[in-house]
Amino acid sequence: MHYLHELAVAAIMKDESPYLQEWLDFHLWAGVSHFYLYDNGSTDGTREILQPYIQQGCVTYKYRPAAGEQLPVYREVLQRYRFLCRYIAFIDLDEFLYAPEGRSLPETLQELVRDFGEPGGFTANWCCYGSSGAREAELSRGVLERFAWRAADGFPNDRHIKSIVNPRCAAYFATPHAPVYFLGKYAIDETGQRVEQWCNKRHPVSRLRINHYGVKSYAEWVQRRSRRCADTGGVVDRDIDAWFREFDRNDIQDQGILAYRQLRQDMPPKRDDQAAFVAQLVAAIQACLQEQQDVSVAEYLAYIQNAQLLFPAYLAEEELVALLLSLLAQLRQCLSREVLEPWTAQLCLDAAPLWLPVLPPVQREDWRRTLSQLATGLASAANQAYDTSCYYWYDYLAQLFRTGA
Repeated sequence: MHYLHELAVAAIMKDESPYLQEWLDFHLWAGVSHFYLYDNGSTDGTREILQPYIQQGCVTYKYRPAAGEQLPVYREVLQRYRFLCRYIAFIDLDEFLYAPEGRSLPETLQELVRDFGEPGGFTANWCCYGSSGAREAELSRGVLERFAWRAADGFPNDRHIKSIVNPRCAAYFATPHAPVYFLGKYAIDETGQRVEQWCNKRHPVSRLRINHYGVKSYAEWVQRRSRRCADTGGVVDRDIDAWFREFDRNDIQDQGILAYRQLRQDMPPKRDDQAAFVAQLVAAIQACLQEQQDVSVAEYLAYIQNAQLLFPAYLAEEELVALLLSLLAQLRQCLSREVLEPWTAQLCLDAAPLWLPVLPPVQREDWRRTLSQLATGLASAANQAYDTSCYYWYDYLAQLFRTGA
């Protein structure tokens, strides 16, 4: 299977304009080639800063001002873009993800796959940085230059991880730190050890690392903590000064990230060629419909979903619907002759809400029955595996498809 983006980043943001260009450029140099950025109601010129990146084709921008949107946004990214991206990192604007050994992030992920096999995702631990004694926001300099001191090794908050996800292996996020993976799928850290929660006691940071600048200066801390939380939409009821003292850790001077940036910024950022990808997709779909090759269920799903996303710029609506119906007919035949592995069944269920609406009513109801049966079987398997979160998710989907909601 081919992907338009080797590594993308998904993030939700609000009023981050002083930090946005530094954050984008750093991750472009680190090997990220696309960003899915959701604006949670910014009023500080965020869109204007992003416009050159949007025009270059490396940012997909959406305005999402409602409270508590982070987890729904992450779910949307997983469901909508899973066949366009090999991996998607879910991080915040105060987090800088990089590979301390100096390689690009895609190169490092490829090395981890060679070492440990293909997991459902990878995790990277935080390294939490303090204020470096700054009281005011000196915005004439970047975050990476201003904050040079971090917490000592063993700081409890450094157990937090963020996730770089194979989006074809995950259903949704219950916490901003890690998704709920499909049955049998899981994340690993850079040592190949399985990580099943939002934290990881091992705290390795030699191959993948996140510098977390959650404090910054005191003035920036106060400004940030006056806003609502992106995941819950609520305001944390804590003493801001006491909270600042708890997390303002400045034990070790560590600006290795500047050396990494210097090394990488001499290398031109990767530009993904959407026109070439569309041409490749068209050729693959034509061969599929002409029965020139065997196609797996996952590949059919990729053809259907990517065609929905990319072909409206090239085909009239009637032509696109006819193409999708042809692909879905082929997918139906494939499902009828294959015994699906749990992962493939889960992928089919999760993709279905995006293409069900294009079907005529009779076919839509037929597909709903099929999908409900798939979900019921997965719920039973999850129950037998004592996987409560997956059980409730697939039981919910079974009812959803059964009732036609």
